[in-house]
This record gives sequence, C-alpha cells and structure tokens, in this order.
Amino acid sequence: MNHIFRDYTYRWWQIALLKVAVLALGILIGAWWNEAALGAFWWLMIAWILPAGYLLWHSLRPGSPTRVD
Repeated sequence: MNHIFRDYTYRWWQIALLKVAVLALGILIGAWWNEAALGAFWWLMIAWILPAGYLLWHSLRPGSPTRVD
C-alpha cells in the first residue's frame, strides 16, 4: 500500500516553482472570476489569514525547529 502522507524533501528551486505556479493560478482565477472573488472577499480573506497566521506562529514561536536564534 502506498503511503501518500509521508515526508518529502524539496530543493529551494522546486519550492520557488511551486510558489510561482500558485501565484499565477491566483492571478488567473482573480482575472477570470473577479465577480465571484469579490462576492466572497471576506471568506477568502479568512481562508488566507487563518493558515498564514498559523504558519507564522509555528515558524516564530520559541522552540520551533524552523526558528534560527
């Protein structure tokens, strides 16, 4: 049985490609369905703030393995 939830290691350029692709997708969706995006603005804002806040908290908290002191 394949384990789809396992640890992966990516190189920095692979993460950069992923970020560029997600940014381009967001611009395309915003340009194509701008009325739908504006109608759901606050829901989309919440959907952005919650994960972004969690990632910032996880990265900056004392004792975090991602934090460099």
